[in-house]
Amino acid sequence: MFVKEDEALILAKLGFTQTQIKLYLTLLRMGTTNGRTLAERAKVPRSIVYRALDELQKKGLIEKEI
Repeated sequence: MFVKEDEALILAKLGFTQTQIKLYLTLLRMGTTNGRTLAERAKVPRSIVYRALDELQKKGLIEKEI
């Protein structure tokens, strides 16, 4: 999934990591999805996705659905 540079710069200034930026922007565009699909679309290794999603959840930006 394509990440716009201006969006990424804003999120980086807010303290997001590159992985968090990719995942967050991909989630905004996709909506609800699972970790595997998110990893594929954001081009982030699945082993890293779940840790980064926990970090985004702690920031109050996303919610997990079980």
